[in-house]
Amino acid sequence: SYHALGRILSFYTPEARPALLSDLAAGLRAIMSQRLVRAQTGGRIPACEVLLNTKLIAELIEQGDISGVKEAMEKSLAEGSLIAVDLEKAQLKAIVGGYSFAQSEFNRALQSRRQPGSAFKPIVYAAALARGYTPATIVQDTAIVYEDYSRGFAWKPENYSEDFLGPITLRTALAKSRNAATIRILSDIGLAPVRDMTRALGIASKMEMNLGLALGNSEVTLAELVRAYTSFASGGKLIDPVFILEVRDRSGRVIAQNVPLLANLDGVEAPSVDCITTKRTRC
Repeated sequence: SYHALGRILSFYTPEARPALLSDLAAGLRAIMSQRLVRAQTGGRIPACEVLLNTKLIAELIEQGDISGVKEAMEKSLAEGSLIAVDLEKAQLKAIVGGYSFAQSEFNRALQSRRQPGSAFKPIVYAAALARGYTPATIVQDTAIVYEDYSRGFAWKPENYSEDFLGPITLRTALAKSRNAATIRILSDIGLAPVRDMTRALGIASKMEMNLGLALGNSEVTLAELVRAYTSFASGGKLIDPVFILEVRDRSGRVIAQNVPLLANLDGVEAPSVDCITTKRTRC
């Protein structure tokens, strides 16, 4: 069991291990409590009232308990995906489509469409920069209400912190991910420029043409979002990372080379948006 625990911990960062051990301990405690109830009380004492001591733990624990608890924990964990890109080489470093291909062949990195939420905001700010805003432009992070009288509906967007900062710079609004300020910016520049920016950044998914766009209500794939973010990290140049370096047939003849992760973009460049990620105040 100790060997199994060591293997489990090796897959986690030092910061995450205390929480994992706490979960494992709770799972083991529940297993041993149930065994104690069955073995010594005939089920007359609730498991939650059983007190375990060191000797009892040693007697009740069985081989494979830790692995069993870990397996049970994994079944309840949410799925996820990851894409890592080497910007200098314009190559894909890693892609993970889910926890286990044996459990699910669905590739969440390429096939799954999800609302990006605040991860979409930099695209809104990039569109604002292209429309004449600068990082030093003052925007209003204040309460705002949108009412639909025909349906009797009112939308009152709030910030995550449940407060408002008032007049702030564009840079601060992005750095602090202020919802109200972002919605006001979108309302000022219009929906079309943001939609056009998503296309320039290689996002082909359909955009929801309403103010919720500012808060990332349009579903995109992780691959699309990562490709869009390459523009922010490379000074405005859009990169479609190479997925396959080379494919040869059995005779050694090259039949494919430098295959991109998504569609070939034919050298399309997005508008320069690097100024918002640096200390410059003018583009």
